[in-house]
Amino acid sequence: MPQEQELNKQDALIAHNKQTGESGVVTGIKQDGTPEMADPAKAAQFLTFDRHADMIDNFMRNFMAQCKNPSTFGFFKVPADQVPTVGFAVNQMVKDTESPGAKDMLASYEVKMPENQEQEQKEVKTQTPETPQTEQHPRHQQIDESKINWADLASWGVTKDSIGEQNLKNMLNNRMSDLVKVTTSLGNEKFEVDARLSLHQNPDGSVKVTPHFIRQEPNLNQEFHGVKFSAEDKSMLKNTGNLGRVIDLKDASGNVVPCFVSIDRKTNELIALPTSSLYIRDKIGETDLTPKEIGLLKSGKQLQKEVTLKDGKSFTTVLQVSAAEQKVEFVPAHARLNNQVAQEQKETQGEKIEQKTPGNWLDANGQIKPIGKWKGVEFNEQQKADYVAGKTIKVDGVPDGKGMPSTIYIRFNPEKQRPYTYSSNPDTAKVITPAEESKTQVAVNSQGKTNEATKNLKEPLEQGQTQPKPEQKKKGQKL
Repeated sequence: MPQEQELNKQDALIAHNKQTGESGVVTGIKQDGTPEMADPAKAAQFLTFDRHADMIDNFMRNFMAQCKNPSTFGFFKVPADQVPTVGFAVNQMVKDTESPGAKDMLASYEVKMPENQEQEQKEVKTQTPETPQTEQHPRHQQIDESKINWADLASWGVTKDSIGEQNLKNMLNNRMSDLVKVTTSLGNEKFEVDARLSLHQNPDGSVKVTPHFIRQEPNLNQEFHGVKFSAEDKSMLKNTGNLGRVIDLKDASGNVVPCFVSIDRKTNELIALPTSSLYIRDKIGETDLTPKEIGLLKSGKQLQKEVTLKDGKSFTTVLQVSAAEQKVEFVPAHARLNNQVAQEQKETQGEKIEQKTPGNWLDANGQIKPIGKWKGVEFNEQQKADYVAGKTIKVDGVPDGKGMPSTIYIRFNPEKQRPYTYSSNPDTAKVITPAEESKTQVAVNSQGKTNEATKNLKEPLEQGQTQPKPEQKKKGQKL
């Protein structure tokens, strides 16, 4: 088994043979292409997959190529460090999918089989995706509380009192509750997990309770209601929680519906909200919104605005439509576009980011876009080729904080999806320090530091300079 400190960054797979009923955590692949499985509660070793890589997708494609009947198997992704607990619960549920809550919980962990182009084209013609969240029930159509089946809620270990008055009010207005404890039973075993609850009115007038379980992370690589997210879309969702634009999605009938899309910050579920289901008022607190500002919010973009609340408190904030909350939200500080660069600079401890808008450094196919210069310094052909290949390039003569030429290193950061600049070669230096010929210059010009020899100078230092020049000597200053 991998070391414990590594498990919290990895996932494992629970496999289920639908024909034989056999299930367990995947420990390998047999010669016939079928997965080897072991009891999650007892397994000493099992396969793990890097959570931020495409290793699971590659495994699934290899499995489909090797296995004669891949459709007889189902797979479910669980955190590797929770295989004995969550993995055990999932393993039990696949054996009894009719137990209360099993189908909904399994859906949140299920790994979809990758499909080839021919299958995808066939799928478009024969199937329709699940209806986007809240599509059939706009906010203004309140649910009748008398039609709630409280016995249905009791099967989840939830009562009217345990939900709370505010949560119930949100649910009746087609919003989700806050996180509540939900209990599901499998045989003699009971499992308690956190979930948000929502109510949905069926065509016959009855009301269904739907739990929204916490996911490890949203799956942005899968098709979402007929749409594949671009690299820019994925970056925007990861960084802000909202797509930042209105997108056309397909409903259960195949109709195209303009929607807002967001990641639920509490469950990591991907939520779609039809634009027709949201009414944006012309007032936030005591602050009026202009038609132009309302139009900006309706387009899904962020709006910076000084807001005054009813209690008289005023502050500058950022507003944006949240599909998950079905309203205009106050965007958290870390998710505001104008704070992205500053936050990432702090996290990278000195690595500098030169672009604020995510996603502009990749083409439509997700490949690195070529660039020909940096701060006015032209690249040669080798530098251009190396940059596009993802290599680090050394660039001389780039202006520093005081406009003096210095040496920097540039490399495309695949995680942040933008170029980063470094003071020293990141391929060879673990500790970020300036290039030797620019060390003093960068410290004095860009970082505001001083050294004894040059502390009285007012002029910026040049590349390689560590001492005052004769013409810079001041009265009373010793060289």
